[in-house]
Parts: sequence; C-alpha cells; structure tokens
Amino acid sequence: MKVSLLTTFILLLVGVTLPLSLAIPQAYAQHDMGDDAKEHFNKGHEHYKQGRYDDSIAEFKKAMEHDPKDAASLFGLGNSYFLKQDFVQAIKCYQDVTQIKPDFPKAHYALALAYRRVGKPEEAEKEFEIYNRLSTQKPAETPKPAEKKPEPKKPAVKRLEEAPPSEVKPAEKKGAPPEEVLKRARPTEREGKIVPERPFPKEARPAVTVVKKEKKQRNFVARYVRTLKDWGPVGMVLLWSTYYVVAAQVWISIVVLFGLVILWRRR
Repeated sequence: MKVSLLTTFILLLVGVTLPLSLAIPQAYAQHDMGDDAKEHFNKGHEHYKQGRYDDSIAEFKKAMEHDPKDAASLFGLGNSYFLKQDFVQAIKCYQDVTQIKPDFPKAHYALALAYRRVGKPEEAEKEFEIYNRLSTQKPAETPKPAEKKPEPKKPAVKRLEEAPPSEVKPAEKKGAPPEEVLKRARPTEREGKIVPERPFPKEARPAVTVVKKEKKQRNFVARYVRTLKDWGPVGMVLLWSTYYVVAAQVWISIVVLFGLVILWRRR
C-alpha cells in the first residue's frame, strides 16, 4: 500500500514538473526571435548618425549577442571602429561581414580603406578589385511595361438638340480632387538595414556666406558699410581703416584751415 502511494506521488510530481521544465527553453526561444536584436541595431544606428560611436559600438555588440551572424550589425560596428580610428578592430568586423555576405560590395570597399590606413596596400588593392567586380556586375533586367488593354468603345454622345428631354441631364459640378495620403513603407527585411553611410567622414567644406541681392539704396555710405560688415572680420578691418582715414583727413583739413587763418591775420 505504501509503495503504491509513493509511486503515485512520484508520477504526479513528474507529470507536473516536466511540462514546466520543457516550456522554459521554448519561451526563451520564442522571445529571442530577432526583436531584441532589431531594437539594439536601431539604437546603435541612431547613435552612429549622431556621432556617438562609443554608444553605437555598445548597441551593435548587444545586437550581435542576439544574432552573431547579423551582417548589418557587424558592418555598423566596423564603421564605428573606423571612425574612432581603431582600424584593427574595423578590419576584423569587415572581414566577418565579407565571410557572411561575400557579395556585399560596400564591405569590401570599407575593408580596402581600412587596409590602406594600416599600411597594407596589397590587401587594399585586392579588396578594391573585388569591389569593382561586384559593382560592375550585370544589373537586374528592368521589367517590361505592361501591355495596355483595349479600352471599350464609349457610346456616341448625342447633342442637346438631338437628345430627348428625358435623356438630358443637368451639368454636374466637379469637386476638388481628393488628397492622396502618402504612407512611408517600413522595410521588412534585414537587408535594408545595412548602414548606407561611408565609413569615413567627408571633408568639411568652408561655409559660404550667401549675400542676398538688395535694392539699390540712395545712401552710398550706408550701402558701403553694410557690404563691409557682410564680409566678416576682413570687412570690419577695412571699415575701421576707412573710419581712420576719414578722421585723419578731417583732422588734417582742420589743422591746415587754422594755419591759413593764422597766416592771413598776421599779414
């Protein structure tokens, strides 16, 4: 009797605990299906665009913990290392990307640039050749335009004089065309999330001040002063030089005038 009760108790215990123990890994697998990796990738991409490369590196690494073979996160990680001047780590990331996706031309181009920075011109030339070969491959054929179906013939329109009164309809007022709402489609594939930026910053160009054309003013002095102020520091130097020359000329004229008056009175 005791043996049967003990056996029954053990069977009940196993029957309750076994389904729970099997459900734990299933729930974990269902939870880790790419959503977390996608969230960390988006955060890393935002940090990358803002120039916070330490934060982008941390987020891309978290994304790779969920999906180690994610080429997009690896490429973003390599770009972040490249812009931090850590070319050795960038080369490792780009090499992993080329192993996962050998036909990804941007990875070969970035890898060639990184090889150049570390003083490996031969490896850089090889990667540039691969990049050129992948970039000059035969493009996908453009779809042919669909053939137009023949439009059904419309019945001839009768004139108002010929149509009977029952067929004459009052003129309808045409309303304004409805506005079309543009919806931006979100990418569903992971391939569309590869970072499109170049792995090195573009050279900053000097800002060009655009001087708007204004109407001609009658006051020449005011227009001259405004033009010099628009020139920046150089214009201010010229403006103060002009003030100095004008003041010096006025002072010299006053001194000469007083000298002439004194000479005239002595005579």
